[in-house]
Amino acid sequence: MWSWTTNVTDKLVDLLDDGSFFRQPWRAVYRGLAILLGVGGIVAALAVLGSAVYGCVKLYEADQYVPAVLGMQVGVLAGLACLFVGFFLARLWWTRADDLDQHTEGHRVFLAGPIVAHVFRTLTEALGSAAGFIGVLSFLVIWPLANGLDNIPFVGGWLRSMVGPSPLVLVAAPVGGFLTMMLGRWFAEGIEVLFAIANNTRLQRHGQEPISPAPPAASTTQFTWAGFAIGVLCYLMMALPLHEYLPLIPVLAALWLAMSRNWSASATALVGIAIAIAVRGVFRLVAENDERSAAWVYIEKEQPLLIFLLVLICLAVALLLRERNGRLQVGFSRPRVWAQGLAIAVVYSLYPTVETIREHLRRHSLTTVELQQAADLFKPYEGRRFGWRLFAGVDTAATFIVSAPQFDVDPYGTIMFQHALQNGRDLLRSTFSLSHEAIGLPDSLLYTRSQGVVMLHYLNGDSIRFTMRNGDATFTQMAVAVDVVARLQADVLAGREARFDAYRDSLHTLTDTLQGRFHSYDCSGAACYAWFGVETPDGVVKRPFYCATSTVSGFPMDALPRDDARWTIVSRQTTLANAEAFDEGAAPVIYELYVLMPEVKAEDAIREPAAKEPPTSTGPVRNGSGAESATLAKPKVYAVNEVDQAPRFPGGNRALKAYLATRQYPAAEKVAGQVAKVRVSFVVSQTGQVREVTVSNPGNANFDTEAKRLIAGMVGWEPGLKDGRPVDVRMTETVNFSLND
Repeated sequence: MWSWTTNVTDKLVDLLDDGSFFRQPWRAVYRGLAILLGVGGIVAALAVLGSAVYGCVKLYEADQYVPAVLGMQVGVLAGLACLFVGFFLARLWWTRADDLDQHTEGHRVFLAGPIVAHVFRTLTEALGSAAGFIGVLSFLVIWPLANGLDNIPFVGGWLRSMVGPSPLVLVAAPVGGFLTMMLGRWFAEGIEVLFAIANNTRLQRHGQEPISPAPPAASTTQFTWAGFAIGVLCYLMMALPLHEYLPLIPVLAALWLAMSRNWSASATALVGIAIAIAVRGVFRLVAENDERSAAWVYIEKEQPLLIFLLVLICLAVALLLRERNGRLQVGFSRPRVWAQGLAIAVVYSLYPTVETIREHLRRHSLTTVELQQAADLFKPYEGRRFGWRLFAGVDTAATFIVSAPQFDVDPYGTIMFQHALQNGRDLLRSTFSLSHEAIGLPDSLLYTRSQGVVMLHYLNGDSIRFTMRNGDATFTQMAVAVDVVARLQADVLAGREARFDAYRDSLHTLTDTLQGRFHSYDCSGAACYAWFGVETPDGVVKRPFYCATSTVSGFPMDALPRDDARWTIVSRQTTLANAEAFDEGAAPVIYELYVLMPEVKAEDAIREPAAKEPPTSTGPVRNGSGAESATLAKPKVYAVNEVDQAPRFPGGNRALKAYLATRQYPAAEKVAGQVAKVRVSFVVSQTGQVREVTVSNPGNANFDTEAKRLIAGMVGWEPGLKDGRPVDVRMTETVNFSLND
């Protein structure tokens, strides 16, 4: 009943075992790929050539003939490369379709495996061959014309982008293509081995003898080193300049004829001639792309050898004619022909090649460090303004600026400098050279000008000495950098200010405490003065006191009551002169009103019990008649958090910050870029005076001294209050020395 199913299954298995199910479709695929690759190569070649022709016409219309010729040459070479690769791959797939039957011979069953192996091998060989050819051919097309690619329209930028990696492509593409081919073959052979084992296992199960499969057909693409060498020479000929590859055309034609007819004697001579001409063309190509290249040495040294090349050409023609007529028969093998021809070319080009190598070794290209040293040769003077030194100082009106030098480098590492100085209407020029082994500014340079020559001595980076000759007399003039003069003047001024500040600070230490009554306040002059009737042993004397601010100890001077109240007056010595007046000895001393306190009456004083504040030290106290009658305890110094009302600087915290910002930055530390924050501890007394000034975090002596001076100079504090009475309070302030302030 079900016998028909068995018949259908057997027929299907016979169809699969026959192989027609696999062979015919894949043969058609091979043919189709071959046609597509061939047509693709033709289309790509025509497209490249067409763009080159179009660009050439446009450049000719713009009168740019040299870029037009370069673009046409690149287009022809690129088109030939596309055509060659397309035809090669097309022939590979077409011929592989013919050996598909032979490749699967001996496989009675499981034909899918051998066919997959065959397809994979063909595919990897095609990819590897394409990669190798594209790498080599693109390098031969682009590299010879690299300098002119930017002028080629449409494709110039794309080709220029390939110039950088082209040497890497030349090496990596053939190696990668070879590895792709080898790995593809190993994988295909592994598949064939596995399926051969499967076939033999199946036959043994059915009692049949195993069959050894026929070896795979050899690749139909025959590769010979002779053909490859001739092909490279032909393609290289197209990459060379026209006047270089014209002599190579008849030589290659004769070589191809001799190789095809097995005329080994003439072929040997022609191989040597072709290689010698090709080597000369390569050196010519390199030399024309780089005029300073050592390749010109080869061209020059080869000139005397051209007579020997002519003799060799005549000998090759004679051997070719004799072998054609059958009068000479030499049975050299092809490897021997190429080896002997290569030896002839090596002997011919040995002398110019050695001289070229020696010339290359003698040359030196500047490193990045050496180029930077050359550019910085005048760095200490560059961009700075110089003035002439006179008896009274430096003339900063008639100045000149030292510019950067211009330099060029020869192939041997010698640096040729050109330097110019514009001194008013006089232009000075100097030309000198330095070796790359000793790049440094000479101590003296000779400059030419309209009225003769002048010798410049570059001294220490800040000054230049000019030596001029007028007849038998020699004159010397010194030019000094204006910024140095300004810096020296600033240093002198800073020193003068520092001496004046030290003098004024020394005056501030001289204080005096007096008693008196307020009389008047006068601000009509350049400075403000408060007049008090001061009590002296000789009576009441009316004295003026300089007021640095309009408020002293919290009392506005212009609103001070004119009554009979007695005031405690603390004054200190100071001066209103400046640093120049101090240096000239004209810095008069005046008395500054430092602290002002109303006298506290005895009945208004609040006294604490003795048990609460035991005396720690004693001191004399005067009574109304001036006699020492009793001793009181030294006042206690409170912390800020222990008092009811903290001491207050005149004007509040904003005025205090403004006062602290008037600190004077030490000159040496400012130049060195040093910064600091100095914490200063001090006591604000009951009278509003500052005493016991100490640095809490001592460090730099100059910073500490300035901070102490600044804090000690504060006047007019409102004292702190404890239980409604003034007390001594210890405080801390930070003096900030920052370059950003």
